[in-house]
Amino acid sequence: MLDAATIEKILTILQDKKKEWQDYTLSSREKDPFCVLLGCILSQRTKDAVTHKAAEKLFQLAPSPEAILKLSEDELSRIIYPVGFYRKKARTLREISKILLGKYGGKVPSSLEELLQLPGVGRKTANLVLSTSFDKDAIA
Repeated sequence: MLDAATIEKILTILQDKKKEWQDYTLSSREKDPFCVLLGCILSQRTKDAVTHKAAEKLFQLAPSPEAILKLSEDELSRIIYPVGFYRKKARTLREISKILLGKYGGKVPSSLEELLQLPGVGRKTANLVLSTSFDKDAIA
């Protein structure tokens, strides 16, 4: 059994660490389906700290499919660098944005089947979007 002093030390450490852990959320965008989808794409084969910085920069400049498409592939690549495979991901983000605008009125679909049809989206990404943005039961 832990004594009160030890418990107090543990709580203090956790409070300090909580500040660090909160740095890896996307603030008010963390439930937005478009931001979650693109954030997941950026995170593939990339460290969380790198993903976070790239996503924040991206969503400040281009928070919607329309805004993504206003950027050239080269501009988009520069914005998301140094995520892994940044050139391929820039192309994928533009492709997804075109599909969302053309087929879904600019909205991210809320079904697993439709999400899996998007380029660069596999089961893990689709399930993260469903559980985080649409509060659906999904295993990510």
